[in-house]
Amino acid sequence: MFGYFRGRQCRKMRRVLSDYIDERLTPSEQRMVEHHLDVCEGCRRELHSLRATVDLLHLVPIVSPSRSFALTRVEPVPRPATFVWLRAATAFATLLLVFLFVGDILSPSGGFPLPQGMLLRIAGEPGQFTSGDSALITGGPTLSLWQLELALLVVVAILGGATALVWRKGSKGGAKGV
Repeated sequence: MFGYFRGRQCRKMRRVLSDYIDERLTPSEQRMVEHHLDVCEGCRRELHSLRATVDLLHLVPIVSPSRSFALTRVEPVPRPATFVWLRAATAFATLLLVFLFVGDILSPSGGFPLPQGMLLRIAGEPGQFTSGDSALITGGPTLSLWQLELALLVVVAILGGATALVWRKGSKGGAKGV
């Protein structure tokens, strides 16, 4: 039982030996360490080893670094408003494309009837329909969903490319000072 107490006390003393060497202990703590060192050979060897290490460290010359290693604070560069609008337009066009693609899969006819005004512009016959007629034209030309999807896919690709270019230009400008 005395050996257990001794080992526990030795661990406690070895934790404060560095403070003892640096004279950072209170007078009562210093007396307690000195009393333990008088009776414990292992802790005296540990103290001797620590003092030798400290003496060796004092022999090493102090070298100043060749440059400053302090980091400067880099403020983030705000993204231009065009980037925000391009991201929003790309997201909207992508969602519309997904919506049309799902509609194409679920639609049994595969066609999309065009409103009268759009049909007049496609057919080029302005006198055939009255301007007050707002019903959908049935049996006329239809724009297939795959054609609309293809056109929308081109729009998404163009918007996505423009967004990527604006983002890349902005991220290169934000890396200053690193």
